[in-house]
Amino acid sequence: MAVSQSCTISIERIATMRDQYDAQLWTQNHTETSAGIDRLIARIMQAFRVLHCINWSAPWSDDSRCGA
Repeated sequence: MAVSQSCTISIERIATMRDQYDAQLWTQNHTETSAGIDRLIARIMQAFRVLHCINWSAPWSDDSRCGA
């Protein structure tokens, strides 16, 4: 009985330590992660803008706004 109780305690301790470690990593890298996600979303939106411009632009038009 004592062995299973000590195993349970050590597993709970490991889980708590892991949670604390993950929380510390998130706190330290949150700004960088958020900035990276923002850059990714901005690039995706720019790609959609260019595709929209290409799709709706007239090939005979002199207006070359696509990709600007």
